[in-house]
Amino acid sequence: MSLVTSQNSRYTLLEGSVSVKIDLSDIGLVRESLVLVGRVYNHPDTNQHTKQFIRFELQRLLGNEYDIKGFLNEPVCKVKPDIS
Repeated sequence: MSLVTSQNSRYTLLEGSVSVKIDLSDIGLVRESLVLVGRVYNHPDTNQHTKQFIRFELQRLLGNEYDIKGFLNEPVCKVKPDIS
């Protein structure tokens, strides 16, 4: 099995005579979406039940090999104070 890189973040996975194209050009959208969920999680008005639901659903979606709580507590997910 080999991975062949091509233009525009597209990859082709080759295994024998089968090739599957994988488009990773929008992977940034996934990260931005996770950060958005993290910002909702850390918002001062988010109650404890919602925080538990977010952690539970992300763990269910991504699996146990990821540190969901650690990710949600990263600085990138923190809500910056409103300076008015």
